[in-house]
Amino acid sequence: MAGVHAMRSTIIMRCKMLLAALLAGALVAGAQDVPKTKGVEETPPRGAAVSLTADVSAVRFNAQVRDRKGNLITGLPREAFEVREDGQPQDLIYFEADSSPVSVALLVEFSRPTAGILQDMRDSAYLLVRELAAEDNCALVVFNNRPEVVVDFTRDREEILRAVARMNYTFLSSIELLDSVRFTVSRMSEVPGKRGIVLLATGLSESGGRLNELSRQLQVMGVPIYAVSMGQHARNLLDPVLSTSDHHLFFQADHRLRTLAENSGGAAFFPKHPSAFPDTIKTVCAYLKHQYLLAYTPPDPADQKRKRKLAISARADLDRDGTPEPLEVVHVRQYVLGGSPLKP
Repeated sequence: MAGVHAMRSTIIMRCKMLLAALLAGALVAGAQDVPKTKGVEETPPRGAAVSLTADVSAVRFNAQVRDRKGNLITGLPREAFEVREDGQPQDLIYFEADSSPVSVALLVEFSRPTAGILQDMRDSAYLLVRELAAEDNCALVVFNNRPEVVVDFTRDREEILRAVARMNYTFLSSIELLDSVRFTVSRMSEVPGKRGIVLLATGLSESGGRLNELSRQLQVMGVPIYAVSMGQHARNLLDPVLSTSDHHLFFQADHRLRTLAENSGGAAFFPKHPSAFPDTIKTVCAYLKHQYLLAYTPPDPADQKRKRKLAISARADLDRDGTPEPLEVVHVRQYVLGGSPLKP
């Protein structure tokens, strides 16, 4: 009997030591299948698009298009889209097809609490970098108590991989997730073309009270966040000895990742086991690559506080029966002009 008590005490002690590494991932748990892609026959014309940097009043949004089975639809032309704000149609001043390169900021949590899952973090980062196309740009930002740009945007995959390999251990235990996201989105706000952030994190954060403020700002920045919850397998193993407050902590972490992703027009993933990471990362890369960029000048730009409802629709004749069919478009549903800019 004494041996049983001793074993249980040892398990509890290990749980306490690994508590901060018991990570997010409950309601939408599980790796998602890599979406298949369907393309229309016509290659979208480039056209003489207006530069977004030349029109500072423009708002731009990323959009993904899927059929009824969830397959990504690629190669749609500008004419396939209709954009409405508060029910009123808007004229696109810029359109970028899904075939164009993408700039990706890899934002990785690197703190003492994640030491037990560091290899999973590194492996996921390796997978992502290797899945990117040769013409894509990638930057590496790590964060604990503050964010740090380790490698700025580059097409040199080896430079990114070497930097990830140097992530061995840190004594810094504080996690400033929201400030790090704010910093990274702000840095990416001037990056032209398609862009996105891949966030490998637990969802834990010291500054948890500013999530609503950051969410409002993300809605207009046009930088989708694809959040991958790290360490859920460890959390599930230790679930029987977690307290109610521990469960609440990780529920908040899940909610934080999901909220950041949804308000930015991205997606959140909660793989249950390290073996699910390859499929999850492939899905993330498919979402990054197959997104359209649309921009227009919003009506009444002086109104910086009103919530504006955004509706982006698309139609295409996928079955070639002569009748374009409606498609599902994934995008931010509302935004506030006053939510921008972000301050690092």
